[in-house]
Amino acid sequence: MESLAHASFFSSLLGISAIPGLAVTGWVSDRLARGDKGRKGLIAMEFFLMALFMMLLGYGLQVKMNVALYVFLFFMAGFFIWGHWAAFYALLPDMVPYEILGTTFGLTNTIHFLGSLLAPWTTGWVKDVTASFSWGLYLSALFSTLGGILIFSVRPSFVFGRERPIS
Repeated sequence: MESLAHASFFSSLLGISAIPGLAVTGWVSDRLARGDKGRKGLIAMEFFLMALFMMLLGYGLQVKMNVALYVFLFFMAGFFIWGHWAAFYALLPDMVPYEILGTTFGLTNTIHFLGSLLAPWTTGWVKDVTASFSWGLYLSALFSTLGGILIFSVRPSFVFGRERPIS
């Protein structure tokens, strides 16, 4: 019963971390957009921070780190996992023509939901192959890093500036 309580506690941390993650990222995103810095740089930085915390979680699991520190890392990972959505969904209408905004949201959600269906299977397969859940976290960090690079390549590429709409 104790392990079920621990699992429930850790799971609830993701939901709890969503609240400040979404609020803080939304606020920062709006301030950057008003200051002509754009949103993509923030989103990319959050992906890189997500990757960092996933790496630290994988390492912490491997070395059996102090549970209080692990809980903090878990919370911070959730902060960035959830937080980037506020800026991401605000970025789309800034970039795509209004006439295809619904299609863009639909395609974006389709890609995200496909990822949410594949990730558990892939993580389980990686755990089976490596005999360690840490490698699933490392793989998540790799994909988060690649995602951050891809997001940062949105026009204008690799600078903090207002994104250019697709014409």
